[in-house]
Amino acid sequence: MKKVLLISALILVFAVGTALAFGIPGASKSNLKKEVKQLKLTDAAATLKDFEGGDLDPNKAKQVEYTVFNDADFDGFSLSVAKIELIIAFSNNVVADINAKLDKAEKQEDLDALKKNAEAASAALAVIAVEAPKLVDSSKNIISGIKGKVTSDPLGYGKNAKDMYATLEHGAEVGKNAPGQIKTLTDNLVEILGKIKTKGDELKAKAAE
Repeated sequence: MKKVLLISALILVFAVGTALAFGIPGASKSNLKKEVKQLKLTDAAATLKDFEGGDLDPNKAKQVEYTVFNDADFDGFSLSVAKIELIIAFSNNVVADINAKLDKAEKQEDLDALKKNAEAASAALAVIAVEAPKLVDSSKNIISGIKGKVTSDPLGYGKNAKDMYATLEHGAEVGKNAPGQIKTLTDNLVEILGKIKTKGDELKAKAAE
């Protein structure tokens, strides 16, 4: 993948040099505009509204950002990568939080709150489990699309090639690694939900004594 990206970047740089040397009409203008955007938890999953800005929101520790260039395919890809990474980070926070609190929970309402968190993370993971594997092929398709736009916008795509290909390369890696991470987290949450139920049964039995 890295070799393909390097070759593609070199092609773009060559095209830019050619445009500058021979004064290709329109080469001085570009439709691309780099912009760094922030991603809120509700942008990643509307179902996580109750968690936005809270202790489980990864943005509280470090704001998640993604880059767009006014290229629809690339921008959509960049957003998808950021969403997947944010939801995985949120789910990791949920698992860590429940593991730290479950043994100490002494009330059913405490268990209900932990259960709500686990179910919310599980639902969000189920959505990105479908999207994550698509990133690898999407990155390849976008590379091909960018190559086709070099002649019409050589300075725009050439100037931003390094940043664009870095995002595509990173996104492809996310696409390779995320399915395994999602499965591990999902399995952990299933196990956690079982523990929450068991703890709830224990509290009920204790209260009945």
